[in-house]
Parts: sequence; structure tokens; C-alpha cells
Amino acid sequence: MISTEKRTRIFQLLREGHSLGSAAEQVGVSKTTVAKMRKQMINPPDPVRPGRPPGPSAPTDDPTAPAVDPTTADALTVVRDLLRETVDGYRVAKAANDSSNATKFARLSALLVPALARLEQQEANATDAIVISRSDLAAKKARLQGILTRLAGDVPRCADCGRAIRVSWADTDPEVTP
Repeated sequence: MISTEKRTRIFQLLREGHSLGSAAEQVGVSKTTVAKMRKQMINPPDPVRPGRPPGPSAPTDDPTAPAVDPTTADALTVVRDLLRETVDGYRVAKAANDSSNATKFARLSALLVPALARLEQQEANATDAIVISRSDLAAKKARLQGILTRLAGDVPRCADCGRAIRVSWADTDPEVTP
């Protein structure tokens, strides 16, 4: 790492039109160092620092992005926000040529994607159906069969026409008879 004074002197000499060799000789560094400095002078690095992206409470570049409070938001919203942050962090690290942090953000994203898929599947299932375990279903079915057997002391009949009603379960069980 070169000192700030040497760095400033290299920039000054390059602006004055000195060659790489001349600037390197005057400052006492290699031509490669001066070439790197010239590259920085032509294409200054982004002011982005490698590391974690700003958290939900910190301001972001996108003013329309809502800050998610994990204490009040549902799990699906929190995971979506975390995934968005890790993808943004990956892009920032990649742009800054920080392969170490880019790899970390890629791994975090890879961990969050299955969780997001599971939560989205649960949300889709929650709106369409009631989830009952097999053991609970078998217990409820046995209870209902017992109730029907007791209620069907005689053959159940239609209240309007008096015709006998057949009672059966939708699976392969035989009819419930008194």
C-alpha cells in the first residue's frame, strides 16, 4: 500500500503528462503501480464498500422499496425482503469485484430460495384447503362412523318423500347399516 502523499504525487505527475516510467522513477514506485493509479484516475472505483447491504432501517437507493419490520411482518414478506437484500448485496459485491462477498451473498440467496418456495406453497395451500393429519382424519372418521351408526338405529328416510337413504363413505368402506 502506498502512502497518500505518493498517490497524490503520482496523480499530479500523470495530469502534467509525464510517462509511466518517468512518474514511477520520480516517486520511487514501479511502473505497474503507476499504471494501476492511472487506471483508477481514468475509471475511478465506485464509492460502494464491500460487505453487507444496508439493513431495513437504513435508507436504500430505491425510495419505493418498503422497509420491512420483521417483528410485525409475516414470514413470507420477511423472507422475500431478505432475498431481495441478498441479491442486491450480490450485485454490489460483483460490481466492486469483491468475489468473497459475492460468494457469501450467493450462498445466502441459495439458502433463502427453498424457504421462500416452501412459504409460498403454504400460502397457496392455506387459501384452498384445510390441512388435517392422517391420524386426526382417521380418528374423526371413526368418530363420525360411530355417530352415524347410533343415529341410524333404523333406516334413515328422506323427510320429503319417505324414501330410504343410503349412507356410505367415499372410500372403499362398506355402507353404514344399523
